[in-house]
Amino acid sequence: MRYYKRPHYKYTLSEDFIFRVPIYVECNIKDYIYLYSNGTLIIKKGYSWDGASFPAINTKTFVKSSLVHDCLFQLMREGKLSKEYKPIADIMLREISIEQGMCKFRAWYVYWAVRLFSDFALKQTVIEI
Repeated sequence: MRYYKRPHYKYTLSEDFIFRVPIYVECNIKDYIYLYSNGTLIIKKGYSWDGASFPAINTKTFVKSSLVHDCLFQLMREGKLSKEYKPIADIMLREISIEQGMCKFRAWYVYWAVRLFSDFALKQTVIEI
């Protein structure tokens, strides 16, 4: 996965990113995020995201998991994906972080932090101009 930093966001994809998720629903945010009914998540080059939220610290072990988590949350926030998938997105954050080399204890407390305190992120509204 390749990305770079950009003002207003912590990261921006420099190439398309394809990942399998255990969510079998078809939805998209045109030009950037595509989720297919076979569980394939495609995030297009140019997509920007914030990475870890305070007080979490951004590390290499957190970049990929925060990308997938942020995309799934954006789909939910924009009404494209049911909010019932939040627990799956949170579990994926933990599992991908561990796969990327994060210690299990840190992944555990990151998981519980998003489980307990990330509901506000689903209530944010997107304003189109």
